[in-house]
Amino acid sequence: MAELWPEEPPANPTKALQVVVSRTRAATSAAVVERTPRGYRLGLPAQDVDVLLLEALAEHARDALAGGDTALAVRHAEEALAMTSALDGADRVAGALSELRDLAAACAAEARRVAAIAHSRAGAHDQALPLLEQAAAGRPQDEELLACLLRSESAVRGAPAALERYERHRAELAARLGTGPGPELARVHAELLAADRPVRQGILYDGSTLLGRDDDIRALHALLHAHRVVSIVGPGGLGKTRLAHAVGRHAAQPVAHFVELVGVSSPEGVVGEVGSALGVRDSISGRRILTAEQRSDVRARIAQQLSQTPALLIIDNCEHLIEAVADLVAFLTVTTRDLRVLITSRAPLSIPAERVYLLGELPRQDAVELFRQRATAARPGVLLDDATVEQVVARLDGLPLAIELAAAKVRVMAVAEIERRLADRFALLRGGNRTAPRPPPHAARRHRLVLEPAG
Repeated sequence: MAELWPEEPPANPTKALQVVVSRTRAATSAAVVERTPRGYRLGLPAQDVDVLLLEALAEHARDALAGGDTALAVRHAEEALAMTSALDGADRVAGALSELRDLAAACAAEARRVAAIAHSRAGAHDQALPLLEQAAAGRPQDEELLACLLRSESAVRGAPAALERYERHRAELAARLGTGPGPELARVHAELLAADRPVRQGILYDGSTLLGRDDDIRALHALLHAHRVVSIVGPGGLGKTRLAHAVGRHAAQPVAHFVELVGVSSPEGVVGEVGSALGVRDSISGRRILTAEQRSDVRARIAQQLSQTPALLIIDNCEHLIEAVADLVAFLTVTTRDLRVLITSRAPLSIPAERVYLLGELPRQDAVELFRQRATAARPGVLLDDATVEQVVARLDGLPLAIELAAAKVRVMAVAEIERRLADRFALLRGGNRTAPRPPPHAARRHRLVLEPAG
C-alpha cells in the first residue's frame, strides 16, 4: 500500500489494494499476482521481467569477465545493452517506480563497462575505445577501466595520445587527492613508454617478399594474444624461422627478443644463450658453460627483465634442446605476468601453457610464384614453363627452402633438367643461392633433395 500510494493513501487502503489486485488478475491471470506474507508480488519468472533479466545478464557478463572468458562476457553484455531501449519506455509508463529505473540504469552501465573491458582485453580496440570513453566518463576513478582505455587508445591513436590521457589523470589525482595512480596504471604507463619506443632485438627484416604466409601470420598473432606459449612446429625447410621473424616485426608487445639456438650444442647452454641475447649476463663469469648456480641466477634475472613490460620472446630451432627449452619456458610463464613466448621447432615442448601451430607446406600457387621469383632473380629472362614449374614444386613438397635452392639452379641448367634430376629423391640440393635462409646441419639431413649441375 505504501508503494502504491506513497503520498496520500485512500480512505480504506486494504480494500483499495484488494481491488487493484482483483482487477490485475482479471486483466491477466490469477497466477500473475501472488500473495506473500508482506502483501503481493508479481508472479512471473525473472526471465519474463525486463529489469530482472537485465540484472541477471549484467551479473553473468561480470562473472564471465572475471573468469577470463571475454567472448562470453561480450555476448552477455551486448544482450543486456540490447534491452536498454525497451527499458527506456519505462520512463513513460505512469507510476513506474524510480528505483526500478535506477536499477535498470545501473545494470546497463555495468554491462557497458564489462563490454568495453572485454573488447579491449580481446584486442578489439576499435570497438572497445568508444565504449571505454563512454564508461570512463561516469567512472573517472575506475582504474581497471582506465587501464583498458589507455591500452586501446594506444592501439588506435598511438602511444602519445594515451600518454597524454595518463598525464591528465595523474595531474588531476595529484591536485584533487594529493596522490598518484595505482600500481596497475603505473604498469600501463611503463607499457606506453615502451610502446612509444618499441624494442625489436635480434629480429631481421626480409630482403624479399614472404609468399603464402599471410594467413599463418594472422593465426599466430591471434594465438599469441590468447595463449602464453605458441610453438610453430614442422619439418625443416618450411620457413619456420622466417615466419617467426615476420611475427616478431609486428608483435603487439612493445618489446620483442629473437634468440637463435642453432649454435647451442648442450642443454646447459640454453639459459646462458637466452641470457646473453637479452643482455643479462654481465654480473657473472663469461664462460660459455654456466654452473648450476649461475644458470639459476641468470634464469631469475631473465624473468625479472621480461616482467618489466609486455614482451615477446622468440626462441628459434629448439628441436635438439627440447627438454632444456621446455624447462626454461615453463619457468618463465609462471614467474612473469605478460610474457608471450614463440617457439620454432620440429617437435612441441609439451608443457601445459603451450599451443602448437602445425605449419603446412606452401599453397601450390604461392610455391610456383616463389620458384618464379627466385629463378628470375638468379637468371633474368629465364624461360619458365608453367607445367614444368608446377611439377618441380610438387616434387619438392611445397618446401620454401628446397624451392629456393632449386630455383637457383637455373643459372646452370634448364627447368626441365631440374625437374628430371629431382626424380632421384635421394639427391642433394647443394649451393646455388646465397640469399636463401640456410638451414642448420640437421635440416639438410632431413631433406636430402639435392641437384647437381650436369657434368
